Amino acid sequence: MKKVLVVASALISGAIGFLVYSFNKNLDYHVVNHRLKVLPPGSKPIKILHLSDIHMSERQNRKRKFIKRLYAEAPDLIINTGDNISSNFAIADLENSLNELLDIPGVFVFGSNDYFAPRPVKPLRYLIKKPFTVSRRTIKRLDTLRLEKILKSKGWILINNRRDTLEVNGTKISFVGVNDPHIGADEFPYLEHNAIPEDSVLKIGVTHAPYIMTIQQMLDDDCDFIFAGHTHGGQVRLPKLGALITNSDLPRKYAKGLFDLSEVHSPAISSVKPVYLQVSGGIGSPPSFPLRPFNAPEAVMITLLPKGA
Repeated sequence: MKKVLVVASALISGAIGFLVYSFNKNLDYHVVNHRLKVLPPGSKPIKILHLSDIHMSERQNRKRKFIKRLYAEAPDLIINTGDNISSNFAIADLENSLNELLDIPGVFVFGSNDYFAPRPVKPLRYLIKKPFTVSRRTIKRLDTLRLEKILKSKGWILINNRRDTLEVNGTKISFVGVNDPHIGADEFPYLEHNAIPEDSVLKIGVTHAPYIMTIQQMLDDDCDFIFAGHTHGGQVRLPKLGALITNSDLPRKYAKGLFDLSEVHSPAISSVKPVYLQVSGGIGSPPSFPLRPFNAPEAVMITLLPKGA
């Protein structure tokens, strides 16, 4: 019996230590930087800040300070791929955090947690693939209209199931966005057969959840970049193994990071020409499962440079 108690005590101590470590990693906010030479010669560089899965809750002061500091990174364009809040009470904190970032040109799409508050679930159930369902008894609707008004207040463009263009540092960029595929809200905005051809230098696809069908639609639409979030980098990552899940049909190896799909050996998401898939590991986590073992929260900065620079 004594041996059993010793073993049990050791296991409990190890579990507590693991949770403490995970919690500390959860607070280790950082910026991931990439540099790509993809612009025409002579173009001015463009710094793209990718924000995703902020999942803002009340009294998250470290998260708020991290987001505020991102303005000092001097981005030229912001792409927000959704899941901004966990409750209506956090909308004011989100607005306060973004503050100066809203002055910078930006586009955004919504995720499920811009419409519905995260459901309380047992942590282990997060690791089980299960379709998203809306139940009047378990789903609390968020104030999406208020959130949208704040994000658009200084010029950010909502591209749920629509197209738009921006000129950034003299480079014309076209965007094609979809509403969240995870809840079946996506309707890809195909160009009409008689539409005027897009004359942009770059085309960027934007989605919250990186489902393979959505990625393929954007590849077929001739996108140069695809930005997504949703995966939380797998939420739980293990050394050498990496992400345990992606909460979508995207293979686990692509749970977070920047990938050239012309170098991906997967028939589901490969591309003949260089197309970059950027999947953010996200800044936050749902309140019911706030820990991110071996998976520090992130914002991503991609600096686009002229070819030959």
